[in-house]
Amino acid sequence: LIAALNSDSNVRWWAPDALGQIGDARAVEPLMAALKDSDSNVRRWAAGALVKIGAPAVEPLMAALKDSDIDVREAAADALGKIGWRPGQDESGAAYWVVKREWDKCIEIGTPAVEPLIAALKDRERRVRGGAAVALVKIGTPAVEPLMAALSSLTDDVLVFLGDWCDVRCLDAFLHVIQNSIFEGEMAAARDGILKLLTTYGSNIDSGYAEILMNLPDKVGLTRNQSDYSWDQGQLEDVKISMESIRSKARV
Repeated sequence: LIAALNSDSNVRWWAPDALGQIGDARAVEPLMAALKDSDSNVRRWAAGALVKIGAPAVEPLMAALKDSDIDVREAAADALGKIGWRPGQDESGAAYWVVKREWDKCIEIGTPAVEPLIAALKDRERRVRGGAAVALVKIGTPAVEPLMAALSSLTDDVLVFLGDWCDVRCLDAFLHVIQNSIFEGEMAAARDGILKLLTTYGSNIDSGYAEILMNLPDKVGLTRNQSDYSWDQGQLEDVKISMESIRSKARV
């Protein structure tokens, strides 16, 4: 039966169910491999078989929560739930809640959830990336360094969530969004992040950014009155004051 998992589609469909009925732990490894099968029916039957085998399948299924394939992760999470496994306050528990998109559960777990959430920032679905980013911001300090290390690989829709942290290392990321994003909402969030950095750090920001930042208002339309995302005049004055401070530092 195990060998039949590598046969033609018709055989691969019934082999997992039969293995599940037998309940032999030796079938766990090949059934885990079957979760990656190109045929969705085979994947579904394999997951069902793992549920029937029960306890011996728990550890491999927990490991599969971190698989690079979302279909495998979802199948593993569903199977674990049906087996009766309960996620703990650890990294595996966080990985389970990431798959289930239960971001509040990840926030409750805290530090152990950081690594699974960082991985979720590269998910193919925009809403998953956004949910993970928000959760990381809410977890706070334990997530800062891992997220800063991942900055260069993050997409613009993730970068815009970093504005609440006021970490000067986000400045390049915000500039990247403004220079590359085609979405007004993302550009607006990046501009707000830049403003917060300017008003927080002022002249402590590297003087090399002075000209780039001074030109942003005209470049990205921040002064357009009709735009809901424009900075108001008071905010623009804050930008100019901060930039003059940076320029003064550069001249010294």
